Parts: sequence; C-alpha cells; structure tokens
Amino acid sequence: MKSFIIITLAFLSTASARIYSGPCRLDEMSARVKTNFQVSPFMGVWYQIGRYDTQTNYVCVTSRYSLNNDGSIHMSSTGFTSGGTFRQSTGQAQLTNPNENPLTGKLDVTGFGSGTTSAIFWVMDTDYSDYAVVWSCRNISRGRSEELAWVLARTPQTSEAVRQRYENAVHSSGLVLDAIRLTNQDATFCTTSAIFWVMDTDYSDYAVVWSCRNISRGRSEELAWVLARTPQTSEAVRQRYENAVHASGLVLDAIRLTNQNTAFCNSL
Repeated sequence: MKSFIIITLAFLSTASARIYSGPCRLDEMSARVKTNFQVSPFMGVWYQIGRYDTQTNYVCVTSRYSLNNDGSIHMSSTGFTSGGTFRQSTGQAQLTNPNENPLTGKLDVTGFGSGTTSAIFWVMDTDYSDYAVVWSCRNISRGRSEELAWVLARTPQTSEAVRQRYENAVHSSGLVLDAIRLTNQDATFCTTSAIFWVMDTDYSDYAVVWSCRNISRGRSEELAWVLARTPQTSEAVRQRYENAVHASGLVLDAIRLTNQNTAFCNSL
C-alpha cells in the first residue's frame, strides 16, 4: 500500500529532458516561438498528452494556469508516479518581454522546487482551445544543454484531428516528435474523485473515516482517519473510537496519533 502524499516536484527540471551537446538553441527557437500570444485565453486547465522521454514516468499530469492580480501567472501541476504516489508543485510565471509588440509566448518561471532560479517556458504553438506545444531549456555542464518539451491539450484524450495538428506543431517548432512519449491519461486510473466513507460516529465525540482508490498493478491505496470534537479525548472516548476502528475492519496499529498539543498548535 502506498501512502498519499503531497511534495514539491520539479516538473520543470528533469521530468522530461533531452541532453544536447551544445548550448540552448535560443536564437533558433526564438524564431519559431508563438507570436501574437494571448495570455488570458491560454489560462485554465491543460492535460499533459506527451513529453520528452525520461526515466521519470509521471502519469495523469494536469496543469492549471491562472492570472494573479499583479499580472503574473500562477502555475500548478499535479500528477502521479507510476507507483501511484500523488505529486504536486507550484510556480509563478512572468512574460519575458511584456511590452513587446507583437507579444510572444516567452515566459520566465520560478518555483517548482527550484527556489528563486528562473527557467524559460516558451509556448511554441497553441490554438488555445485544443492544444499547446511548450519548450524549455537550460545550459548544463561541459557546454551541453538540457531541453524539455510538452504537448498539452484541453482534454485528457484528443481526437485524431487534434493529434495531427499538435504533431505538425511539434515538427514546425523544431522539436523531435519521435522523442515525445505519450502520458497515461486513462480515466480509470486518473480519476480525481475519491470515496469518503464514515465508518462509525457518535456525532458528539468521535468519527472513523475510510477512503480507498485503485492504483497500478492491481493494487489499492487505503486511507483512514480518526476524528474528534476536541483536540484531546478522554480515556472513555479513546476506547470507543479504538473499538470503532476494529469494528470497521481497519488496522489500529497503523493509526498514527496527530500532534494536537495546545501550546504547539497555538504557536504555529
């Protein structure tokens, strides 16, 4: 059984990279980047359809972009490892040249586990409603560069017509189509809804809650919580919720107590 955790993941570092022998192809790619770029229509939910292949095989990757009040862009990406562990990361983006005319799809991104380090995030092509092709690059050791590329879509699955259009966009963007590996967006595996079953409660003192989802290789992931109306419980209430855990078919020894120390919690 895998635990359900949220950690910072550098989706914009080595999640989908190719190594080249020279520096980043900034001049070449700058000539290919999306022009007359429109920020607002690009916002919203995007599903990762494919990315440059690496050993890191994330599935069900979804990105959400939204405008902040100061004009910057909030970026959030979620996904699962092939073993079924949930990952989430966030970042902020700014237009590289906000005053240029026409505007291009060049963004500078910070966050995603890299602290204040900025990464380029160039929208090479998009029709805003169906697909987008994104490229990034950074110079690394020994005069080499590391390129990243993603194909995004507004839906987890695309039509044949949309597939042909984004494949053409990959080619025209100077990227390697054969290096794009499809991301698993299977609905049965990627579902974001979860069951939340109240196994037992007396409403006034305690509740025992259980959840479960199926993950890869025929396995499942169970979660369980013991809740109370007060931060600390009496011995009598403890005995009752422990009995409820047993009666619910859960493993009492696997329940870890949550720190509800008043002095500690008030100091946060």
